Amino acid sequence: MSEWKYIVFDTPMAGDTIVIFPFYVEHFAMSKALVGPILSAGFLHYNSIEKRIICHGKSVSLGVECRGVIDSRLATKFLDW
Repeated sequence: MSEWKYIVFDTPMAGDTIVIFPFYVEHFAMSKALVGPILSAGFLHYNSIEKRIICHGKSVSLGVECRGVIDSRLATKFLDW
């Protein structure tokens, strides 16, 4: 799995919801399609040595950062790993 981008936003019915998208799409552009407050954003990749998904970094265009383990667990659950 190559590097991807993600945004976590809050939805009234589901709570924290993650959207994962290709690296060439800007965080700001993707955020326009979302409804609800943005909680975090950054990048994710699969670490083949540790065999887990790792979220990291931040979105400069949205002014939010990755929440580390919280986002990594959410991405792992979403991808059903």
